[in-house]
Amino acid sequence: MAVLAGIALLASLPAAVAALPVSAPGVGVAQLQQQIAQSSSHAYSGYAESDGGLALPVTGGQFTSLTDLLGGQSQLRVWWRTGTDWRVDQLNLAGETDVHADADGTWTWNYESNRATITNPPVRAQVRLPVAADLLPPELGRRLLSQATVAELSPLAPQRIAGRDAVGLRLRPSDQASMIDHVDVWADVATSIPLRVAVYAKGSASPGISSSFLDFSADSPAASTTAFTVPAGARVQSSDGDDLASIINRFGGGVPPPALLGVSRNALLGQVGAIGVYGRGVTEFIAAPLPGRLAGSLHDQLQKAPGVSTTPAGLSISVGPLSLLLTNRAGQGRYWLLIGTVTDARLAAAAAELADYRGPTG
Repeated sequence: MAVLAGIALLASLPAAVAALPVSAPGVGVAQLQQQIAQSSSHAYSGYAESDGGLALPVTGGQFTSLTDLLGGQSQLRVWWRTGTDWRVDQLNLAGETDVHADADGTWTWNYESNRATITNPPVRAQVRLPVAADLLPPELGRRLLSQATVAELSPLAPQRIAGRDAVGLRLRPSDQASMIDHVDVWADVATSIPLRVAVYAKGSASPGISSSFLDFSADSPAASTTAFTVPAGARVQSSDGDDLASIINRFGGGVPPPALLGVSRNALLGQVGAIGVYGRGVTEFIAAPLPGRLAGSLHDQLQKAPGVSTTPAGLSISVGPLSLLLTNRAGQGRYWLLIGTVTDARLAAAAAELADYRGPTG
């Protein structure tokens, strides 16, 4: 009974703390956006929870890990010293996985399998599948606000989050084809580190994905906390860091055009081989040529998934603010995977343009 009472008390704390008076300075939206961007150099630690409603109807391999990450709840304990020196422990129904990063790479420690995996190089690729660290409020909030224009931003009422005074920004995309209605980010008054992030799809009263600290400290963690030592008796293996995105990049067999529907590839990401990222900020879509075997597997799964539509362009589905389209075979016998925070109509139009595209092979 004491344990149950303690859990109930902890569950009530965020609402109780949020009711306390908040002291927040008057800061313009442009200045706050800049301060949030600059907060990446500040160390911190804490406990956060992320909730996702973006469960894609595909499983198997890295599709499964992506669906679990974006479609469920994760508890994240973080110790962040710098962008190359951090530790994130992810706890969910499947168990616990700890990731330790340093300048040479990342160690992933899985308790259940008693396995330690060293990955080189570190997880820094600009176009890759998301990992648990990407769902931390600081990483998620800075990414979502990074390319917003001042005209898209408005202030939010301050809140009390994880025992800290926080000021807020609302981002409402100007592109009418965006599936995102708005993004809310609250940042710590003292450090400008994002403490809470919520992403809302159009027509939805609940966030499609959210992440919030329940406990937070702006003190720098000890180096011994983020360092990793292989436990005695653990199995050790190495990884080259390949994920689904890098596999597509290497074996997709094509290069997307420099622009689709008049929308240029995102210049801030550079040229990322077979994966084209179009648009900016929270209104982006990706076009990638799929290897035949991967396209066939994805096609078979999508055909059986609830909510999937068979259209002239291919198989289409929307999940919260995400739209996905797997095309029929088109130019040069390729399948294209299009996914992004834009309407299915925009993806269909992009697919029609790709059907006539005769670009270079990869």
